[in-house]
Amino acid sequence: MKNNIREQILQATIQLLESDNDASHLTVRQIAEKAGVGLGLINYHFKSRDALINDAIGAMMFHAAKPYFSIPSAYENDPADAIKSIFKATSEIGIRYSLGRFAVQYTLLNGNMEVPALIVPLLRQYFEGRKSDLEIRMMAFSMVTTIQVAYIRSDAFRIYAGMDIQNEQQRNQLIDLVVDQFLSKEQK
Repeated sequence: MKNNIREQILQATIQLLESDNDASHLTVRQIAEKAGVGLGLINYHFKSRDALINDAIGAMMFHAAKPYFSIPSAYENDPADAIKSIFKATSEIGIRYSLGRFAVQYTLLNGNMEVPALIVPLLRQYFEGRKSDLEIRMMAFSMVTTIQVAYIRSDAFRIYAGMDIQNEQQRNQLIDLVVDQFLSKEQK
C-alpha cells in the first residue's frame, strides 16, 4: 500500500512535469491534487517538494536511458556509443526541466550513485576484463561527475571552454569528447 501511494505521487509529479516543463512552478498542492492524496502523504513519502521533484526527474532520466541497459544488439560491438547515447538522452531531460540543475546538484551532494552504475556494465563490456571492477566504477564516476559539473557550472564552463551546455549540438560534442577521452586514455 505504501509503495502504491508513493508511486502514485511520483507518477503524478512526472505527468505535471511533462505537461509544464517548468518544475519551479510546480507546487505540493498541485501534486497532491493530481495524485489524489493529502499534502501530508507527500511529506511522509518524500520529505520535501525538492526531494520529490528530484526523484521524478531521476525517474524520467532513468526511463530515457532504459533502452540502453540491456546492451541492445545495435550497441553490442560499440559500448562506447551506448554510453554516449545514455548521457545524451539523460542530459536532454535534465536540460528540458528548469530544475534539472537542482536535480544534478541534489544527486551530487547526496551521493546518489545510480547514474554511474548505469554505465558500469557497458564499460565492463568495453574493457573485456582488462580493468578491475574498481577501475571501471571510478571511470564511470569520473565521466558522470565531469558532465554534471559542466552542467551545474554551465556559465563558467561556457567562459572556460567556449561550449554552451544548453545548446544540444555543443552538449553532445562535450559528451563525445568526455567519453572518448576517458576511453582512449585507457587504451582498449
